[in-house]
Amino acid sequence: MFSKISIRARLIGAIFVLVSLMLAVGVIGQISNRAGEAALHETYSVQLASALAIGESKYNLAVARIAIDRALLHPESGDIKALVDKTRDYLKVSDNAWRRYLDLPKTAEEDAIAKDVSAKRNTFIQQALEPSLAALLRNDATSADKITMQVAPPMALAFTKSGNQLDQYLLKHGQENYEGFSSEFHQMGFISVGMIILGVAVGILCGWGLQRAIARPLNQALTHFSAIADGDLSRDILIQSQDEMGKLMNGLKTMRDGLRATVTAVRQSADSMATATSQIASGNADLSQRTEEQAASLEQTAASIEELTGTVGQNSESARQANAIANEAESISIRGGEVTDKVVHTMRDIKSSSDQMSAIISVIDGIAFQTNILALNAAVEAARAGEQGRGFAVVASEVRALAQRSAVAAKEIKQLIDESVNKVDSGTVLVEQAGATMQDITDAVRKVSSIIREISVASDEQKDGIDQINKAVAQMDGVTQQNAALVEEAAAASMSLQEQARTLQDAVSKFQYDSAEIASFSGARSGASQLVTYSGRISPARSRLS
Repeated sequence: MFSKISIRARLIGAIFVLVSLMLAVGVIGQISNRAGEAALHETYSVQLASALAIGESKYNLAVARIAIDRALLHPESGDIKALVDKTRDYLKVSDNAWRRYLDLPKTAEEDAIAKDVSAKRNTFIQQALEPSLAALLRNDATSADKITMQVAPPMALAFTKSGNQLDQYLLKHGQENYEGFSSEFHQMGFISVGMIILGVAVGILCGWGLQRAIARPLNQALTHFSAIADGDLSRDILIQSQDEMGKLMNGLKTMRDGLRATVTAVRQSADSMATATSQIASGNADLSQRTEEQAASLEQTAASIEELTGTVGQNSESARQANAIANEAESISIRGGEVTDKVVHTMRDIKSSSDQMSAIISVIDGIAFQTNILALNAAVEAARAGEQGRGFAVVASEVRALAQRSAVAAKEIKQLIDESVNKVDSGTVLVEQAGATMQDITDAVRKVSSIIREISVASDEQKDGIDQINKAVAQMDGVTQQNAALVEEAAAASMSLQEQARTLQDAVSKFQYDSAEIASFSGARSGASQLVTYSGRISPARSRLS
């Protein structure tokens, strides 16, 4: 049940329970304090005030009675009227105190007793003390003594008994209040102690529960982390709760499973790479054998080349004669080339002169146009200025400058035209010379043609042999290049795969796991098949070599 509750909810619940217990203890203490305050208030404002008022009333009433008895025992002691007045003052103070008591709050039982005491008190005062005082004022000592000795004692006794009953009730009521408050105080104390004990128990229980929910899973997680760091992937990770620690253990299990699967795939890939490496090594051995066969083919090619040597000797003499004639033709061709070059340069100069003439003519056209504009402006300025022809002077100066430029350009055009005429004449002469030279070249070419015919026959024979040589050489060259490329690729791949396989095997060798728990991975198998396919690509090359 608790394993499905999150740690956050547990912490909140524990804090809520502890805070609730603290609030309960505080509320109970506050209630106890309020009850004690109410009890003390009742004791002070009611019971103590009642006791003081009753005591004061009894005291003054007793003093008044003693004063009457003294007056009867010592009639010669002084003024009777003053004594009576003083006695009545005592009675008045007693009445005031008794009224204060009657005004205080009472229970129904106390109120009944107080009424009885009040009635007997009034009877004692009105039927005993007041008549005695009246007899004393009349100087009737006999009546006063009779009242004091016969009438007053029974009334005083009844008043005293009733007053004692009231005192006993007040004492009993005060004791009951004290005992009730004391019982409530002790009860509240027991409840507070119980709450504190309950809070301590809840705190211990919560601490134990949190320690069980957090510390133990963390220790288990640390143990699994250490095992994984040491390469042990075979330990089973138990998930005993669905709280945060359960999620942590679930994530740890997922990580362990993924790492175990990865290690398995890597180990399978390493084995596949080792297999492919061995196949590549076998291919290298086959390539070495094909290279030896290629050497034998090269020997046969050398023999064919020796046979061609005789044919090449026959062609050598003809080549010498052709060389002499070719040299003569070459010199003639050189002369013709020089003449042709001169003609070409001459034509280029003519073209350049023509281009310059075109440019100069363009300049002359521009100058003529500007001269026209300036002349127009000069006319306008002259018209505006009248006699003050400053502007006209400037325009006239520009016109003169343009006229000078036009004159220079005209001279240059004339010179260029003259030079072009001369160069055209020279070109004509050169063309004639080139024609004669080309005739000489034609004669020499005729002689060369007859010799070339003889060379052609030998060249045909050489062509057949050379074709065979070219085919053999081309085949050997292609095979050699393929062999070299395959050997390099195979060697590099073999070394790389061997190194990678060794590295992977060293890396995964420290991991321990139950291979029966891991399913075969298609990715690893496809990787191995790709490596085998690559090694199998050597077979077509082998067939081509054979």
